[in-house]
Amino acid sequence: RNQHGDENETIPSKAAKTSSVHKNLTNQTTKTAIHPSIEIMAQNLYSDEISSLSEATDRFSTEKGLLLLRPHRPCCSSLHFTIPSGCYALVTRHGADEEYIQPDGSKSIVWPPGLHFPHPPWVHVSNLVTMQTIVMDLPVKACKTKDNVTVNIDVALAFRIMGDPDLGEDPNLVRIFVYELTPRGLEQQLRDAQDEEVRTLARSLKHTEIYGI
Repeated sequence: RNQHGDENETIPSKAAKTSSVHKNLTNQTTKTAIHPSIEIMAQNLYSDEISSLSEATDRFSTEKGLLLLRPHRPCCSSLHFTIPSGCYALVTRHGADEEYIQPDGSKSIVWPPGLHFPHPPWVHVSNLVTMQTIVMDLPVKACKTKDNVTVNIDVALAFRIMGDPDLGEDPNLVRIFVYELTPRGLEQQLRDAQDEEVRTLARSLKHTEIYGI
């Protein structure tokens, strides 16, 4: 309740500002013309395992907060694998990262989509990271305004994992995300940074001004 005994006001934010969280790793924005429906927003970020590479496209398209999939190693010997489009793929050889050799001889930690043949069975896709933009629900509750009114502010954060060489990005960012940051770590950093920025912003405005941000 606020100082007048009313219930806390919940306000959809249209352009809340946030500090950069792993700015070189994620491309993000909180500016939205209309606050997205809760049904299309991720509530948390996570990873999972799949038995086949063919499952990846459907899983990434239907599960809002899924960022990372780890395919099981094929149980039968195979000399090829097919990487689905819309994903960053990391490949290992005997458990160690295997770089992809481009036609010009340059190397990249991220493998391109399509059929890769021939490769021995111990060379396989170890991680798939979605390239799509994720919209995440990050509400900030019980914010104090300049005139000491308590409000709840709804914030939608849109971001994607960077690492697309076609956009001039560093593919090694994908490796950093998979092995060092992880989906859970990214979620925590986004929540912490967003919470701090929104509370600071709310404290600088009167409650009647919050509706205009």
